[in-house]
Amino acid sequence: MVAMLNKIDVLAVEWNISCPHVDILFRHDLKRLANFSKEAVKLSRHPLIVKLGAIGNLVTKAKIAEGCDIKAISAINTIPTYYPGFGDCGKSGPAIKETALKTVEQIVKSVNIPVIGGGGIDNMADCQDFINVEAKAVFFSSVFLTKPWRPNQIVKLFNKKINAH
Repeated sequence: MVAMLNKIDVLAVEWNISCPHVDILFRHDLKRLANFSKEAVKLSRHPLIVKLGAIGNLVTKAKIAEGCDIKAISAINTIPTYYPGFGDCGKSGPAIKETALKTVEQIVKSVNIPVIGGGGIDNMADCQDFINVEAKAVFFSSVFLTKPWRPNQIVKLFNKKINAH
């Protein structure tokens, strides 16, 4: 898949290993994560970003990715949860923001590559919270489901703030 993306011009490719169906491959097999990361870097002409979920030793995973020449880390994604009557589900949106902030802060302190933070971003103040823990950028997720116009508003506000300085 990574090699197929070499045919198009993009700034970077995010490799999402946080999806529960993919995370199961790497959750406990860090050697597999290293091998896949090295191979993906070798095959891609684009910088690679690894998106980490919320399970396992994320600092260790981030360090492994960095050691394999991954260019950035993106964290975190939906937190797997069990809800009686529904079964296995995922918790996302504002409910995971505090966990996301703590995780991003831990990863930032442990690697020397950029960390893109997300999880529960709903407004400009949320973005600032991630910047305050040294995330180099932020990403939007669940807000697209509830307020699809909101990310554009936040980006416009952020640009005004930057241009005012």
